[in-house]
Formats: sequence, structure tokens, C-alpha cells
Amino acid sequence: MSTTYTRAFITGAAAALVLALALLLAAATPARAGDAPGAADPTATPAATATTEPSATAEVTPTATAQPTATVELAHGDLGSSGAPIDDTQALTETILPALADFLAREKAAPGSAADLFYGSTIPERPKGASTTVYLPFISGPRQSQPGPGDPGGGNPPPPEKGADVTVVAWPAPSIRVARDGVLTYEIRLYNDGEGDARRTVVTLPYNPGQLTPIGSDLDRGAGDWVSEVRADALVVTFGPLDEQERRLGYVYFRVGRLLADNTVLSMRPAYTWSDARGTHERSGNWAPVLVGGGNDTGAYVWTIVQPVDGQETELRTFYSNRFVPGETVATWLNTPTGVAPLPLSEKVDEQGQVWLEYRPSSLLPGTYQLVVYGARSRLTGVATFIVR
Repeated sequence: MSTTYTRAFITGAAAALVLALALLLAAATPARAGDAPGAADPTATPAATATTEPSATAEVTPTATAQPTATVELAHGDLGSSGAPIDDTQALTETILPALADFLAREKAAPGSAADLFYGSTIPERPKGASTTVYLPFISGPRQSQPGPGDPGGGNPPPPEKGADVTVVAWPAPSIRVARDGVLTYEIRLYNDGEGDARRTVVTLPYNPGQLTPIGSDLDRGAGDWVSEVRADALVVTFGPLDEQERRLGYVYFRVGRLLADNTVLSMRPAYTWSDARGTHERSGNWAPVLVGGGNDTGAYVWTIVQPVDGQETELRTFYSNRFVPGETVATWLNTPTGVAPLPLSEKVDEQGQVWLEYRPSSLLPGTYQLVVYGARSRLTGVATFIVR
């Protein structure tokens, strides 16, 4: 064997060995987080500009410390665009007409309904010493001192920042009774009645883990809405920016316990905070309980009762509900067999969501009527039927 051939053989073997070692090292080296196979993606977002919102994987599977004792895996859907401008006139129209149609339909049907049996017909006594607080608009404040000769700047102070005014409402479906081992859906409604934008709104939905298990959500992910936390006793949903005079929807789903007794109360009252140019604010929403039973039963209106139901025209009637948003004002009107009649009766809801309304129907002819109660902030509607002799 010649010397030239030997050198070529050794050189080729060494090159093959180096190539094999390089391939082995590449296969053994773990890929870095964010590395993609193949060529680099020119559309990938650099790490420095990534948003603070968790990835879809992190959102679907909460961290171990945030999960209830039983493993919970939420199924998430994208609701798509769920925002719309607030139109108060349209909201009232959409409330009055269905309420009137429902009243006329009930007049033709047999008396009584599942909604009438929800919690009985006893009105709790109004707390003694309770008074209605009227919030008046700001008219004037302390007189501003005029700048002196040595006071630079002078002029008028800058106008105050415009703030948001957010209301959160939870509406269950079914709204009266839900079947054991069934799915209970809560529609989360956000309204911003303020003159400024809400930067974000965080809604906490408390639940009893012995009764309910969170199983999924449908939210407007393009608007920045997502399930930000799953606790052992609460689900937290973070909503992205909410413009002035805008409303938005979202849905969360719970599985009802299959061993719960009839008439077990599934209680729900959302608590929420929002931030705007003026700071951070905190409120609570409406109470939205649902009963457990052998099947589903739903209604269009919040539970409202009246005492006495049947009486003379000179008899004072008291209407009551505990399903409105704390602190809001409710307006009323009458449904009559001939149409809608205005009623100059309004009241402020207390901090537990309760409202009492007193009405003496002295100007009504004998017949059947409905008093409709409408929440100015919540847009919730209560309906109570009464009879004038």
C-alpha cells in the first residue's frame, strides 16, 4: 500500500469521525425555549416584546398551586368579537316589549309558573332606619385661591381625568333550576357607563367546590379576555380594555354535582375591580342563585314578588327583589291588558341587592296587572303580577 493512499485513507476516516461526533452532539443538546425546528420564523415575536398574557397552554392548564384539589382542565373557546356600544333606548325597548308579550301570554295560560315558586312569597321586613341615599352631581367645591404676583403659571387647573363606570352582571342559564350532573352556564355581562375607558376588569366568581366544578369558557380573546386563575373556590376572569359606553359578554361553564339534593342553592355573586385613569375601583355584582333539581327550568326575569297579590284598589302593595346590583336605582312601569303604562316609582337598591317598592293602585280598574322593575345599571328586569278587585 503506498504512502499516499494510506494518508488519504486516514484523512477520510478522521473527517468521517469528526462529522459523526458533531451529529451526536447536536442530537444530545436540548433545544432552547422558543427555538423552532428548521429555519427561523421571520414572523415570530421577539421575547422582549411578548405580551404579559400567558400562552394558550398556560391558560388552559393552570399552575398546580392555583388548581382545586381535584385536577381541573378548562376547555377554552374564542367567542370572537363580543363588544357593542351601549344604547339605553334600545335596551329599554328590548325589555319592555318582551315583558309585555310575556304578560299577555301568561294571561291566556294557566296561572302560576316555576318562577313564582322559586323562593316562596314572603317579603322580608325592610331594615329599620334604612334610608334612601341620593347621589347628587358635583355642583361646586372649595373656592380656588387666585395666584398672587409671585405665583408663576396661574391659569386654570387641568380638567380631571375621565373615569370608567363599570357594572358586572352574572346571568345563569338555566336561571331557575339546573339538573344534577348538568352544565350551568354563567353569562358575564360588562357595561361601562362612564366617560372614560376601563383599562382592565378583573371578575371573581366564587363557587362551592362541593357543588360546582369549572369546566370551560368562551371569551373574546382578541379583546384580551381570558381565565386568569382557577382557585379551589373561585374562578377569575380578566377582561381587556372596555371603552366608554361599551358592553361586552363572556361565558364560563360549571359541571353540577351529581349527588346534590333537590333544592340545593347554588349561590353566585361576582366581585370585581377595574382600573382607569382615576385609579382602581371595587364593586360587587348581582346575586344569581340557581336551585338543583331533576331537570332544567329557566325564566327571562329576576325573581320579584308582591304582597298582597290579590286585593282592593286602595290596598297598599309591597314589591320586593334581592337580585339587583347593589347601589343601583330601579325604575318601574306597568303592564296592562291594553299595553304599557308609565309609573313614577323608583327606588335605590341597598348594599345586599335588595329593593322594596310600595305602590297603591288606586287609579287602576279591576283586572290583572304586572309591575316591571328595571335596573338602571344592571339592565336586569323583575316582573311581579298582581290583581286589583
